Amino acid sequence: MDTVPSGYEIYENPNAQVFLRKIRPQIITDEEEAIVKAGMEQHCRLERFIIDVKKNAIIIYTPDQD
Repeated sequence: MDTVPSGYEIYENPNAQVFLRKIRPQIITDEEEAIVKAGMEQHCRLERFIIDVKKNAIIIYTPDQD
């Protein structure tokens, strides 16, 4: 079985592209991400959304619907 090299991670972006990238320092905590997710679930009518963390930003992807 192949393994991920030390210091690297597998990352999938919202467009379903998969990358092997260096592990980046975490600026936004898991708790902050969970707060945003809970807020979306509580206050948003959308059933599906994707939360992605990049550097110092939390990005929320929503479906393109009319």
